[in-house]
Amino acid sequence: MKLVFLIGFLAAFIHQIANAYTYSPAPNGGGWEYVTSSSDGKYVYAADVNGMFGVISSSDYGYHWTSPGNGLMGIYYQVVTSGDGKYVIGIHNSNADLSKDYGASYKGGVTSVHSAAISRSGQYMLLSLI
Repeated sequence: MKLVFLIGFLAAFIHQIANAYTYSPAPNGGGWEYVTSSSDGKYVYAADVNGMFGVISSSDYGYHWTSPGNGLMGIYYQVVTSGDGKYVIGIHNSNADLSKDYGASYKGGVTSVHSAAISRSGQYMLLSLI
């Protein structure tokens, strides 16, 4: 009897936890080949190699996804982030776009870029040029 009660209790508890979150997967149609996250996994960024979504971001461990407000689009083949997720670099068409606000907005400017890296603190950024 106690085992049946315990199983019923656990099933109800798991159901409540599962219904506490609204899961929003990454949009269909994107070629999500490059994904990076902050050290704790809270901030997640994905680069779309199909060019439909650019770089999308999540601030809740990948439960919900958003696109930056400034229309960042294109074929992105790399995205990297700092340990805290604040700094993000997306590489597309040999150009680097930098975000200093958790992927909310990006600013371009560096061309002929092959790849990028960011230190854990975000203090240092390395761009490999073509």
